[in-house]
Amino acid sequence: MKYQPLFHFTKMFASSSKVVLAEDNESIAKLLLLILEDHNFETKWVFLGNKVISTCLEKIPDLIILDPILPDKEGFELLKEIKSHIILSEIPIILILDEEKQKGRFLHFSPLDILVKPVNLNELSLKIKNWVGVLENQKTLKKKAMTDALTGLLNDLALEKELTIACYYAEKFGKNFSTLMIDIDYFTKYNNIYGHRFGDSLLQTLAVFWKGALRPTDAIFRYKGPSFVAILQDTPLEQGINAAERLRRITYERSLPHQQGLNNVVTISIGVTAFKKGDTPGIILHRAASYLTKAKKSGRNVVKSGI
Repeated sequence: MKYQPLFHFTKMFASSSKVVLAEDNESIAKLLLLILEDHNFETKWVFLGNKVISTCLEKIPDLIILDPILPDKEGFELLKEIKSHIILSEIPIILILDEEKQKGRFLHFSPLDILVKPVNLNELSLKIKNWVGVLENQKTLKKKAMTDALTGLLNDLALEKELTIACYYAEKFGKNFSTLMIDIDYFTKYNNIYGHRFGDSLLQTLAVFWKGALRPTDAIFRYKGPSFVAILQDTPLEQGINAAERLRRITYERSLPHQQGLNNVVTISIGVTAFKKGDTPGIILHRAASYLTKAKKSGRNVVKSGI
C-alpha cells in the first residue's frame, strides 16, 4: 500500500478532484465516469465492496460515490466502516440507491447527496455542477485553515492530520518515516536586535529555503514560533539524520547575519526521530522535541536523534 500524504505542499488541493466510484452496474458506472471526467474529476471505478476501503486509502479521494448495495459487502456496514475510519471519515459521500424508500436508512450517515436509479442525465449534470462548487468551497476553507499566514507553509493543524495518516500507514503497512523538529537558534535575541518585522522576514526566508531543499515527497510545517516540523516519508532514522544534518549545514552556510548568533550567523538545531510500533502523533512530537532540547543543551547548531 503506497502512502499518500493528504496535506504535503506538492499535492495540497490539486485543481482536479479525485473520486472513488463504487458501482456494480456497468452502464450506470460508465455514464458517471464519462460525465465526471467532463467535469475534470479524476475517477477510479471499483465494483466490489471489499475494494472500496483499500482503493480509498490508495487514492485519498475528495469524494466517494457509492452504491451501498454491492454484491460482496453489505452497504450499511461498509458505510459504518468508512465513517469510523481514522483517515476516510471526513470524505464526503454521495449515495446511489435503487429505490426512493431506501433513503431513510442511510440519512444518518449525512451524505453530501443521494441519487436514485434510474439516474436522470440532466439531473445528474446539474448535481455534478453543484458538487464541483461544494468541493471547491471545501478545499478553499480547508486550505485557509491548514495554512500558516506568515510563511505560507502548512500549519500545526495540518501537521497533526498528516502525522495521523503517516502513523496509520507505518503501523498497518510498514511504511517508515522520520520526523525532524527544527528550531532557529537565539531567535528571541534576533527579534530583540533587529525587530519583529525582520524576525518575520527571517521566518519567511527560511521557510522558502527549507521547502526547496526537501524532496517533493516530504512535508514541512510551521509548528510553534520559530519551530518547524518536517515529515520525511519512506525514511528510516539514519537517512533522517543525514537529511537533518544537510539542512543544518546549508542553513549555516547561507551566512544570514545574526549579531548574537553562533559565529554571528543564523543557525538551527534539530531533533530527529523515526516511527516505532505503537507511536502516535503526540508521542512522536514529544520525542522529537526532547531530542531538540538535547541539541540546544549541546551548544546549538547541532542535530540530536533517537527512537
